[in-house]
Amino acid sequence: MKLSLPVTYCCYEMPYGPGMERPSCPREGPQTAVLPIDPGRTAIVAMHIWNLGEQDGPYPFAEDAEPTGTTGDWVLRARDITRDLIAPLLTAARRVGIALIHNAGPTYADRYASHRELTQDSEYREPRVPTAGCVRPFSVADRRALRYGGHFPGHVADTHRDVLDIAASCRPYGNEPVVVDGWQTNQWCREHDIDTLLYVGFVANFCVLDSPGGIREMATRFNYRVVLLTDATTAHEFPDTVEGEQMAFFVARQVQYRFGFTALADDLRQRLDTVSN
Repeated sequence: MKLSLPVTYCCYEMPYGPGMERPSCPREGPQTAVLPIDPGRTAIVAMHIWNLGEQDGPYPFAEDAEPTGTTGDWVLRARDITRDLIAPLLTAARRVGIALIHNAGPTYADRYASHRELTQDSEYREPRVPTAGCVRPFSVADRRALRYGGHFPGHVADTHRDVLDIAASCRPYGNEPVVVDGWQTNQWCREHDIDTLLYVGFVANFCVLDSPGGIREMATRFNYRVVLLTDATTAHEFPDTVEGEQMAFFVARQVQYRFGFTALADDLRQRLDTVSN
């Protein structure tokens, strides 16, 4: 059984300028296609779906909390997306046998037995090769101090280590794998004959694209077919980008022309519901 998922990707016909010969059948910009999805060879990667704002998580807020007009409003959007799209999609995927891979942060991944079991296997521990960096490094701490200012309390994984977790509605069932990087994701996929990864989670212009096990690494280092489900993510938006969610659009376009495809979680869920019914 295969599903047919409508996807978008981008073409560029003359990447090196007008000196090139123009193709006889030009294709430029976004293109649509139908991607065959084999449930047995596909996994949904649930990327950093945190319990931020939930009553058991960091910085809880009320159901009727109002937007603040800052980049932190992604948490409000993520709450609604998680409830309305991601959680129902994961349930539908389980019914038809699509695997779920939960990409978590290292400060809480060990709470899950599946992660502890994986990391006992030496194949899931990437060999570390020491590399020399910049002679005068501009560290993660330096970058955070510049961007967040002196009032920043620290990364939530450090300041709320005891409560940061996967959102309650999206936590793993049974022995679903919990991974923290691309090496572990690739190893599990190889063992289970997975070649296609569908990404949901947060945020598009940070973790989903660039964290270990994110789209960039899995597409370019490990050569997986990757699909970003664009209605199942959101981005850090700024005052000059929030109208139209331009940062999220930019990530979608990057995926379309550099790494793989985009599609809609709602389209996928409807097809999964049809199969399971």
